[in-house]
Parts: sequence; structure tokens; C-alpha cells
Amino acid sequence: MGGLLLTMADDHAEPHIGDILIAADGRIQAIDHQGPFPDDVEIIDATGCLVLPGFIDAHRHCWMPALRGVNADHSLQEYVRSTRNGVMPHYRPEDVYIGNLVGLWEALDAGVTTVVDFAHCLNSPDHVAAAMQANSEAPVRTLFAVGLNDVPGHEGGFTSLQQRLDTFVELLEREGRPEHVTLWMSLSDTTQAGTGQLLREVRAVRDIGVPMTLHANLKKLRTPISEVGVLAAENLLGPDMLWAHMTQATPEELKAVHDAGGQVVSVPEDEMQMGMGTPALLRWEAAGGAPSLGISVVSAASGDLFGAMRLALQASRMLENETVMAQTGAWPSSIRITSRDVVTWATRNGAIATGQSARIGTLEPGKQADIVILKPGLFASPLNNPWSSIAVHSARHNVDTVLVGGHVVKRGGVLLTDLAHLTHELGLSHQHVFGQVASHGGSMRDVQLPT
Repeated sequence: MGGLLLTMADDHAEPHIGDILIAADGRIQAIDHQGPFPDDVEIIDATGCLVLPGFIDAHRHCWMPALRGVNADHSLQEYVRSTRNGVMPHYRPEDVYIGNLVGLWEALDAGVTTVVDFAHCLNSPDHVAAAMQANSEAPVRTLFAVGLNDVPGHEGGFTSLQQRLDTFVELLEREGRPEHVTLWMSLSDTTQAGTGQLLREVRAVRDIGVPMTLHANLKKLRTPISEVGVLAAENLLGPDMLWAHMTQATPEELKAVHDAGGQVVSVPEDEMQMGMGTPALLRWEAAGGAPSLGISVVSAASGDLFGAMRLALQASRMLENETVMAQTGAWPSSIRITSRDVVTWATRNGAIATGQSARIGTLEPGKQADIVILKPGLFASPLNNPWSSIAVHSARHNVDTVLVGGHVVKRGGVLLTDLAHLTHELGLSHQHVFGQVASHGGSMRDVQLPT
């Protein structure tokens, strides 16, 4: 490749000029390959480019592109009323399919090669099958977290938790699932389903034996609900749990999650906008964890990890600077959190959060060749600080080439798919969903939310 390599691996001096040799099985065969390449290999010229591991989005609701911008000015309460309660009931399987497909290609376009798809718009077995089809077709590494939550206001579909679990087991046991799709489960929101349902779901998922992810400790309530405390009391915390948000979690709760082997992912764009509280990045780090990043909802957030990295970097610096000034009465003399740190959060730490660090997250021999090539161009150059060029000065338009498992999915800044078809189908889905929303009195359903 011949680019400026940023492997994120501990045993490599970074950055440096080098080549990557990818084996036929899609794994990295060598870093800094010496000597001639085999005659039959494709050469990707990355001269003048930055070569780094694919970004890892540890929390995204992939079905939502037709809602892009709907929640851009909404609080969390408004989001729940409009989208979770007002729009989700009208999603058909075909709407979930095209939403997921577009959402996954959107991630790839911005250099995200692995996504935790927290799938919470699954109204029926047909919706599950449609989401699975999209995850199978999109050439991105997905951790498909099939939702156990009920969809408010939806008629028909699943009739019980057991039916949802049975549908998942059938999917898990089905032959022919593509290698790039790993099945997880996602849990119901405790503030809507109750603590009893949380306990039932965790026990049920443990019986099946797959990882799980959940929204937790994200709302400032007059009567707090601690998912961590509920599960700790029943000895149900564990290393198979990825906790999203945790903005209202105490240091003790975060330490309990860490000590049990769990992981935490922050989504700073949504958390800072919607009134969830301060992103838990630094508090999770203080508890011993490795901060990681996600997007959550493209109905409000940017849809790429460049924006999340920038917010995470500067918000974390602001919090630390405020602490220093409060303690010393003087302005800070240095900054602890670096641009390299936040790139690590979006790559290597994402692999840690998702239990995938043996396969992805760094560029090392034996790992999957999930690779992003950034072309800095005029406005992210010169490369005085390559880490800053990525985290501060780049955006999705700088993503020139993306490989997943050694297969090129974006080349020369262009996704290798039929974008016109995706645009047409997403437009049809948008028309149907919002036609149904309008005919049912609009999206802001008047529902009772916990306070």
C-alpha cells in the first residue's frame, strides 16, 4: 500500500511509511512487507494517505436513516415520544430492511467497518428476518443485537418474550449465516419495561449464551433507577454485557460493571444534545475501562465517528480543564487527552468493547484486514500531526478506500453499491412511514414517561 501506517498496535512505532500484505483469506499477512509482491496481487496505492484500522461503532440503531434530521432539535423525552412511540409502530419489514441497508452503507462510507446494530424496531418475526437480510447483504462486520423490547403502539407481531426468544434461537441455529454477521441480543429499556423484565431478559439471554447490550443509567430521574444495582443484587453482572450511555452512573456503578468484565460505550452527540448528562468516557476510564464510541441515532447525530471523535475529544478536555482550574485557580499548563487517544477510542477500544480485539481493532498480522485509507487532501494537510489530521481535520469525504476482510467496499471515494437504487427505495419507505404517522395524528404521541 505504501501509505503512512497508523496500526494502533503497541509494538509498532507510529506513524511510519510501510506496506500491508493481505492474504487470500482476508487476513493481514504482513506489516512492512519486504521484497516483491506476488504477481497476482492487487496493488492499492496509498501514497500520501493515512492507513489505519477500520473504525468501530459500538452502538448504532441502523434502521433509522429515513428519519434523518427528525430529532435534530429534540430532547430525550421528545425523541421517545416522537420516534420510539410515534414512528416505530408504523415500520413494516420492508422499511426495516431498506433502513438497515442504507444505515450500514452509511457507516461504511465514513470508514466504519464494524457496527453493533442495536435493533429495537423489530415488530414481528418478519421484521427480524428483514433486518437480518440487510445485515447479510451489507459488506460490513455487524454484531446484530436482536431487540427484545416491545414496540409501543404496534398491533400484531410478537405476543410474548418467549416468542421473541424462540425467533432468535431459530435465527441463531439457521445454517448459512454470513461470516461477517455475529448474533447478539439487545434488552428492553428498564424505564419503560420495568426491572422485573430486565431480570427476565438477562437470565433468558444467559441461557442462550450470546452477548447482550442495553441502554442504562441515561435519564436523570427524581426516583433513580439503577440497572447496575438491580443486576448486581441478583449476581447477574457479567463480561457478556455492553452498556450504552451510563451518563448518570456513579463511580461505584461503573466500577461494578468493570470488575464484572463488562464494557461501556458512549455516544457523545446524542448524550450531549438530548439531556442525558455528561458522557461517561472519563469516568469509565477512571474505573479502569477503555472508552469507546458509537453514533446511536442518525435521526439526530451525524452518522459518522469523525463528529463523535471531535465531541468526545473536546468535551473530555473541557471537563478536565474545568477540574484543573477549579482545583488550582489557574489555567491548565498541559492537556492530557490527545488526538491519538480518541482515535484509539474509535478503533482499538471499540474492539475491546465488543469482545473482538483478537480479530480487529489494530493492523497486525493474523487479524482481519479491516482497513481505512484516508486521503488528507489540501485541508487536512500537511501531516504535522497525523492523529489530529484524523480526529480534528477529517470527515467522511476524506475516506478514500475501505476494506472489510480484505474486500474493497469503497474505492476512490465511491461506495461500491447502487446508490441510486438505495436512494429511491429509502424515499419510498420515508413516504409510507410518514404518511402513516400523519394519518394517525402525528408523531408526538402523548404517553406517560418516567420522571
